[in-house]
Amino acid sequence: MSTIMKLESLPNEIFIECFQYLDTLDILYSFDRLNYRFHLLIQNISLHLNLHHYKKSSFDQFYEIILTNSEIKQYIISLQLSNVYAHEQIKSFIPILLLNEFIYFRSLSLIELKDDNTKQVLPILSFLSDIECFFCTSLQYRNSKIRRLKDCNFNINSIFIYNAMSITSLTICNCDLFDLCELFKYIPMLKKLHIGYFHNSKINDDDLNLNNIYILNLKQLMIDYSEANFQALQILLKYIPNLKILSIYAPNNMEMADADRWQHLIESSLIHLHIFKFIFDYYAIDDYNKILKKLEEFRTDFWIKQ
Repeated sequence: MSTIMKLESLPNEIFIECFQYLDTLDILYSFDRLNYRFHLLIQNISLHLNLHHYKKSSFDQFYEIILTNSEIKQYIISLQLSNVYAHEQIKSFIPILLLNEFIYFRSLSLIELKDDNTKQVLPILSFLSDIECFFCTSLQYRNSKIRRLKDCNFNINSIFIYNAMSITSLTICNCDLFDLCELFKYIPMLKKLHIGYFHNSKINDDDLNLNNIYILNLKQLMIDYSEANFQALQILLKYIPNLKILSIYAPNNMEMADADRWQHLIESSLIHLHIFKFIFDYYAIDDYNKILKKLEEFRTDFWIKQ
């Protein structure tokens, strides 16, 4: 004789594990009002909201839930908003974040920012004092106000930005040395920095006016594509003395493939560096011997034993 188990007879631990594989909107619609037990259960799980692929109709439904249920806001840990499918997601949702009801909110991702979102986002970054990860992208950052956000120059002189941010993980799609050094003044707790495109900049140490501001907590730096010269990188890395992992791709830049300069930089400023991943490529058909000589410079005892 077979036994039929009712859904309600399953322990809470099973439901909590299952909820991890379900979309947040599906959880709310299917379980929140089913009975009092499920209602309480949902109020005690961490919600990671990815609204990026929500069409406008689905987003509007979820937006109404958020507006009418203040308890849910307390359990939202991360939020991803996008202007791709529902063009007013960011504009609609950002004001809600200012209500000070997202007490456990830690991560914010904004996809395809528009110019009219800029004034909304700036106060959010300082208002959400416990945010640990902020990510934003825009295809229209060139000649746009959005560049201030995408390049992480958060309008430092703005009345909104006074207190240091507690961000620990940050992805920047596009920036230069000046942008980073200005930002370092406001994110002393940063542990991981990922840069998509690192521009070259003709500035020196004196131009930066950092007043001995070092990012002591930064342990990992990844640069997907760098156009910066060696001097710019040397200045940047000097302010990250506790760096443990460095990854960089610098194409068509023979200056970067200088083993002696890198060895001196590592021994003098990056004594805690454990992992150094680099790709320095250079295309020159007639300089084959020169390239071989560069390769030999990276085969000394320092590089082999490290």
